[in-house]
Amino acid sequence: MYKRFELHNHTIESDGSLSVKELIDYMVENEVDVFALTDHNTISGHHKVKEILEKEKPPIECIFGMEYTTYYGHILCFNLNEYIPWENIDKERAELLFRSIKKTGALAGIAHPFSYGAPVAQGCRWEMKLNDYSVFDFIEIINNPESLEANAQALMWWQSLCLKGMRISMTAGMDLHRKNGFENRFAVYIKTRPDLSAQNALARAIKTQKTYVTRGPVFEALLQKNAAVKCRIENTVKKGFDMQAVPFWTIEYTSPSGSLLRKLDKSDKTALFSLSEFKDSSVIVVKLYAGDVCMENLTAVAPVIYR
Repeated sequence: MYKRFELHNHTIESDGSLSVKELIDYMVENEVDVFALTDHNTISGHHKVKEILEKEKPPIECIFGMEYTTYYGHILCFNLNEYIPWENIDKERAELLFRSIKKTGALAGIAHPFSYGAPVAQGCRWEMKLNDYSVFDFIEIINNPESLEANAQALMWWQSLCLKGMRISMTAGMDLHRKNGFENRFAVYIKTRPDLSAQNALARAIKTQKTYVTRGPVFEALLQKNAAVKCRIENTVKKGFDMQAVPFWTIEYTSPSGSLLRKLDKSDKTALFSLSEFKDSSVIVVKLYAGDVCMENLTAVAPVIYR
């Protein structure tokens, strides 16, 4: 089964307008299975969430995290159970903070890397130097409040790193600070089991690059034994996405040697693609568009195929 994870949210514990209780209620109202609490530079809301979940038992789970908000970029953390100071961060050696975070067992990644930054949003744009890309786990390829241009840059940066063979997961987030509509917004879906906790499911998905990013149907791309890729548009559809309004589907396959497109009728749910069409098929990034290929029509990104 798939669960919907909303992985970037704030409350009045930092700069949001919702209390912890209001955030939980809002997530439940919008049929979210798992939400992350990622307030800026504080974990003060963690114990409040735990108390509400234990006492009221709402039908939702929480990922306890934080958003490190520095002068040179923001770092999202999940499964974070202790505060790691960042005041002495080194802009030229971002690895130092990432390693400190990961020593605790937490997951760490880069939020909205191509935000406009100063003077619009001081410190939001990623400006730290990375010498070792293995020290972080994911890139937020879609930050829903950001512009199409900023998200397109984030998506392409993540894709370029993956095509070089780097194993970096992708996430998306509402970056919620107040009640905003969830319709037609990207979220993360994870394939999991009823007996697996949200924390363990997220850790497993991110460490194995098995996150699904979509604003509509969950989109899978599976490597077959006959050197082919089978793509499947799942029946799991994010609320608010109008399947009937899709003119046709376009699947974009990208490898280190280039990109190829395949168009499907909107009623089709599967497609088969031979890897022999690529000179280099060591890595395949597969994206789904509702119509022609453009950022406005991007609907879903499947987990990367590594051969």
